[in-house]
Amino acid sequence: MVDDHDDTREAFAWCMRAAGWQVDEVTNGAEAFDHAAAFEPDVIVMDLHLPVLDGFEATRRLKGDARTARIPVVACTAYARLHEMEVRTAGFDKLVPKPCSPEDLRVVLEDLVSSRDPG
Repeated sequence: MVDDHDDTREAFAWCMRAAGWQVDEVTNGAEAFDHAAAFEPDVIVMDLHLPVLDGFEATRRLKGDARTARIPVVACTAYARLHEMEVRTAGFDKLVPKPCSPEDLRVVLEDLVSSRDPG
């Protein structure tokens, strides 16, 4: 879970943990890339407007690295309509507009993970 707003990140992470998921939290795109390369999570939820390295560039790097290219990345942002084209070209797998309920996000993540090609 990558979001620089503590309340948002913690609410989504809490909901996912309550549903039985293991969730790691980071606050910027550089940490997201480093963490994903080291731990290879099943899915990444990424805000777009982040410090150090924004969500667009972090996702480009994730999709361009053999270690992390297959990890689905979900853009979760309040600026969904404004950045819809950029989200697609950066390589995000899904776009979830904020505000959204943690339950709605969980459903999207479970669908992505369950349909992921294991190869």
